[in-house]
Amino acid sequence: MRYQKYFSIALNHAFLGNAKEGTIEIVPEPASVRLMKNLKLLCKSGVQEITVLQALQDDGVTPLVPIDAATHFEFAIRFQHPDFVSVTDWPAVSLDQSLQGTAFPLFHNDSLLASETALVVMTDTPSASEMLQVNQPGATENFYLKGLAQRSLTPADFSISGLGAVTNPSAYAEAEKRISIDTSAASAGDRFELSYPTVQKVPGLQARLRIAANASLVNSPTFSIQLDATSILWNVYAILPAGETQVSITDDDSGRAGGQLTFAATTLLASGNADPADDSIAAQMPDKSLVRLTASRALPYRREAYRQFRLSFLPTGETTPIEIAHIPNPGPASQGKIFIYL
Repeated sequence: MRYQKYFSIALNHAFLGNAKEGTIEIVPEPASVRLMKNLKLLCKSGVQEITVLQALQDDGVTPLVPIDAATHFEFAIRFQHPDFVSVTDWPAVSLDQSLQGTAFPLFHNDSLLASETALVVMTDTPSASEMLQVNQPGATENFYLKGLAQRSLTPADFSISGLGAVTNPSAYAEAEKRISIDTSAASAGDRFELSYPTVQKVPGLQARLRIAANASLVNSPTFSIQLDATSILWNVYAILPAGETQVSITDDDSGRAGGQLTFAATTLLASGNADPADDSIAAQMPDKSLVRLTASRALPYRREAYRQFRLSFLPTGETTPIEIAHIPNPGPASQGKIFIYL
């Protein structure tokens, strides 16, 4: 049986640059796995990418199984490495929302044309629905939620379908999971649907993908997702022999977006520094001079070294400085702190 590419999805992360990371996965949701099997589609996963292949008839052109334009496929982006929690500039929602399972970024192709491949991002709030039955019609009939509702919801966050003009509860008691609804216009035994935002915990940091079988799939596209990296303010601690303070950092990248950085030097005291964290650092090295060099603005995290920052140290009585050509990038767990011993 012959196959042709139906579509693919490729993810790029600014932290990685041109490199790839095996702990970033794009995986189809279980319902889409079953759907693709029924539609004679094959799904092949790569590093930070996934490709969907379509089975063809004997003529090598016509799809073996026609796909309706209303069909859509759902995937998840999962970040299994903890470093990506701190270096990913999460779009559409806050990082806390994603980690708590109350909202996720959703990348989709709903509005894309045939020539467009950059997926659009929006907020996806997980929701749950329950079918309830009227037992004792009245102005305030109480029901109890079975699902895990998000915290701090109000009656306006719930929606009701099937009770005529009543579209929201009249009250919600979160601690008891009790919903009060006006069922006075209904009859005993009537059923209706109650929907509300829920919590959906998933392993690792996650975003969602939804690919609709619309006109954007005409040319077997490779859809792209670009994730930016969060930025961190660099604080470089130069650890010098006692009494020394002549140290500086120069940004040699004259073409840097936003202009070259400068680094302000502050000689740390043994105690009483403006930042209590500096007191803790100074206390660990009482026989050294410590100079903190703070960048003029934050820089995005990235795995590859920037290589344009040059540190110079001029010891007392010397005319030629000691130079370190490339300062290492701060790691995701360092909170922007870099320690250099001279």
